[in-house]
Amino acid sequence: MGVPGWKSKFCLGKEVILSLADIQRVYITVDSINSPPMYEVNAALDSNGAKGLTGFMRANVGKRMGIVVNGRLLAAPMIKSPPPVWRTILELKPYTQTEQDEAYQLVDAITKAMRR
Repeated sequence: MGVPGWKSKFCLGKEVILSLADIQRVYITVDSINSPPMYEVNAALDSNGAKGLTGFMRANVGKRMGIVVNGRLLAAPMIKSPPPVWRTILELKPYTQTEQDEAYQLVDAITKAMRR
């Protein structure tokens, strides 16, 4: 499975770590203290989602995590460290406008899928 615009291909496991039902809200925060600012895609998760995602990320530091919505791979960020129990899914350092746009597109896609 590939991410649009990427030349790499990814092999995803079949196990669902986090479903839309586990996500209460998804949003972007901007840490403007750093230069350049760091954009983070965050999610408020229920206890089941927080437990599953944190455990998965702890076990897979240094590997990529596929974010699939409605059967489509939207992102495959590198897991740098386990997130705080309740929030950060993906950190993006917006070196380009494209990366900022991708963060907002990811949030929009997840939000729309949650409304269905």
